[in-house]
Amino acid sequence: MTKFTYLGSDVVSSSSSTPEVHRRIGLTNSIVGQLDGVWRNRRLSLNTKLRLYMSLVQSVLLHRSETWTLTKADTARLQAFHVKAQWRILNIKWYDFVTNDSVRRQTKLTDLPLIIADRRHSLLGHVCRLPPDVPAHNILQHCVNLSQGR
Repeated sequence: MTKFTYLGSDVVSSSSSTPEVHRRIGLTNSIVGQLDGVWRNRRLSLNTKLRLYMSLVQSVLLHRSETWTLTKADTARLQAFHVKAQWRILNIKWYDFVTNDSVRRQTKLTDLPLIIADRRHSLLGHVCRLPPDVPAHNILQHCVNLSQGR
């Protein structure tokens, strides 16, 4: 398996995106830790903290996520990180017996698999609207033809 970093993302010869998911979670976990003082600050509103999370953490985590090939384990790992970060923002400890659903209701943040799906749909729409002579459009057209048995 060969691996290299291109435009800030790890590219591997296998079709799996697991190494990139692990790398992104590691990067963003570091960022969440560096922002502990922000999360504990009582003068900042929850809305401000969540906007900081979305701009500083979630944007790094989901960079190029529309091109990832995710397994169920990758999806679960991403969602678990997302929920743990929300627990940290809300200053909830593991012994507080708070359900993940109540955390989602408080923060009103979208689950990461849904965000990734939206990004994929957006990319697909972009590729569909490309001129027919663009290689990405041709590849998409060939894939559609193959799936339809043409």
